[in-house]
Amino acid sequence: MPYREPGNPIDDRSSHLDLPLPTGTRVGSALEDQNRITAVIANAQLAGVTKVDFKAPSGWVTLTLGDLRGIAAAVAQHVQACFSAERAHHQAIAALETRAAAAAYDVRRGWPSGA
Repeated sequence: MPYREPGNPIDDRSSHLDLPLPTGTRVGSALEDQNRITAVIANAQLAGVTKVDFKAPSGWVTLTLGDLRGIAAAVAQHVQACFSAERAHHQAIAALETRAAAAAYDVRRGWPSGA
């Protein structure tokens, strides 16, 4: 099975997620978002910057490096939970034996909140 199958509802669901944070800010958890967060942390540390203006899907926020590290950890945990759900769906679908079972299977269930 390829890493990503465009149009596959399971793959599509796990790759376009918005993670709500306790502050009300929403951050994306797609690979591009993860890379952006990691780059901001690394570059801010190298530059000695302690606060950054960050453009999240929910709008602009000012964050400390500690805030960003916490967001990075939350995103990593969320992404891992989504990968676990995606894997469980792929395994469950592979085990289906009839067309009726496949038609009744609900790919919308079993995802972490925000997915």
